[in-house]
Amino acid sequence: MPRLLYFNPENDLALAANDAHYTPPASALQMATDLQRLPLRWAQPDDLILLRDGSFMDVHGTAVDRKTFNSHDALLCLPWGWSPLTVNDFLRAGVPPSLLPSDDEMQAFRTLSGRATAADVLCRLHERLASGGYAPSVVGEAHVCHTMEEARQWHGRWGDTMFKQPWSGSGRGLLPAHNGELTSKNEAWIARTLRLQGYLMAEPLYERRHDFALEFWRHADGSVTFEGLSLFMTTAGGVYAGNIIDSEEGKRRRLAHWADLQLIDVLTAMLEDELTALPPTFYVGPVGVDMMTCRHPHPGEGGAVGDVLHPCVEINFRLTMGWLALHISPFFDEKY
Repeated sequence: MPRLLYFNPENDLALAANDAHYTPPASALQMATDLQRLPLRWAQPDDLILLRDGSFMDVHGTAVDRKTFNSHDALLCLPWGWSPLTVNDFLRAGVPPSLLPSDDEMQAFRTLSGRATAADVLCRLHERLASGGYAPSVVGEAHVCHTMEEARQWHGRWGDTMFKQPWSGSGRGLLPAHNGELTSKNEAWIARTLRLQGYLMAEPLYERRHDFALEFWRHADGSVTFEGLSLFMTTAGGVYAGNIIDSEEGKRRRLAHWADLQLIDVLTAMLEDELTALPPTFYVGPVGVDMMTCRHPHPGEGGAVGDVLHPCVEINFRLTMGWLALHISPFFDEKY
């Protein structure tokens, strides 16, 4: 099936705004313009690319007339990410509404993309891992807060807390809060998030060691299959800093120094099941599940030593730099 590709890295901001007429920051728009031909890296021979000025090109860089869409009833739109703004961008470029999600479908997808979904999946993973005897090797909990009082309660329980906005990405929308009481600055951030996004996540603040992700693909029938590993780096504040380019075998060798590969394989199978069981939406494309290893918060308890694994830090229902790294790795293997 031919696809219409579109690089819109501002999508996380637009998804949070939930406004078809949202205006992203100038820096985000500049990045989108500078890298608008990036989809050539994952384009297939019959694909088309939507450029930022609303024009189209094929994989050879040749301009394509908008009338081309009249012959593409089965064209799959595959932007970097979906939001009401993305739909509006496609419409303004002349893409027929029949190829795009409806308002109701878009709102259902937005709900699915919120961090509450990752919290639900994390809870079910813990239940399944415990039944398999893996409980001592994993950590992680996440709770939805709809009020300031709920945020205070969770912070009072842990002392060191990571608050997260439901819709944000690349390490943004995060608020680390330390000690037992929230500061006035913390509470202002929380109040604004609750007002604009409706809820926020509260999680224990772990000492991060290594970041990686499992990359999946969601098919048109709703099924999900595993595509490969993404090993990436983040700054001390959790902002994405780059990916490791390597073969799957090479990435598994690296990962073996951080985590139990048998546990990773078990999680891969579990996540295929869990992601397939999520509510159906129009979405077809990559699904990335971010994980991390961290220092055990209570070393020595239950025989636990060394690092432990957080199996579901967040879920990205969009293209990611990790997915891109996965698909350009063969190019580097061939050339170098």
